[in-house]
Amino acid sequence: MPVVYFHAINTLGMPLVLICFLFVVSCAHRPVLNNKDPRLALHEICQIGNNIDEVRGSAWLKIKSPNKSGQFPANIFVKSPNQLQLEVTNLLGGREAFIKYEKNKVKIERPNQETTQEKLDQSELWNGLPLQWAITLFLGRFPCPSEKEEKLIIEITDKDELKIQQQNTHETETFLYQLKKWQDKPWVKALIWEKKNSTKNENALQITFSFDRPEETTLSPKKWEIVSSHGEIKFRWKDRQITFNP
Repeated sequence: MPVVYFHAINTLGMPLVLICFLFVVSCAHRPVLNNKDPRLALHEICQIGNNIDEVRGSAWLKIKSPNKSGQFPANIFVKSPNQLQLEVTNLLGGREAFIKYEKNKVKIERPNQETTQEKLDQSELWNGLPLQWAITLFLGRFPCPSEKEEKLIIEITDKDELKIQQQNTHETETFLYQLKKWQDKPWVKALIWEKKNSTKNENALQITFSFDRPEETTLSPKKWEIVSSHGEIKFRWKDRQITFNP
């Protein structure tokens, strides 16, 4: 077989190599949204994980923020629509902290320390975690617009990205999805989300999400990262058990 290969190179020269190279490159950069209805693409993205009611399992978490930094194992329970429990453990499995987030309240219990509780606005970030997307992320879904489809401005950019804009009375949100194809459907590898309040003289809040390791059955990302000016979070599931909607 090698003899045939080298003979082809010698006979046809470099053009054969160039043709093969261009073929590989063109396949690697084939558009995901080519001739696809952008509204259908958005629907397919936002359907991922939508039938999951609750998830429990163990994970690895790394946080870097002005208030807290470190990496640690954690046991997690999350239930739609608004319940999240996170047990931070040490390497031996002992509890370091128990964090409960429910209905915009964060409660933290630590061994031999006083329990703390605070009420947070859903638009806030807690140690780099955007609370409005907390349940969404741990359930295995992608952040998606909250408005009905007919109120959204949806387009495909020159870079084959899916761009969504939704505008409320004083706020404009932009979702810029960078996609890859998985099981012949669009799958989010990165999302740049931006929110701007027209009544406040402040910079827009921008968060970059990265997603990886789609689960074979649900297509949910088993690994994700968040980067913003408020901090960074890296998360990956080690194992998880899923309960679907009845």
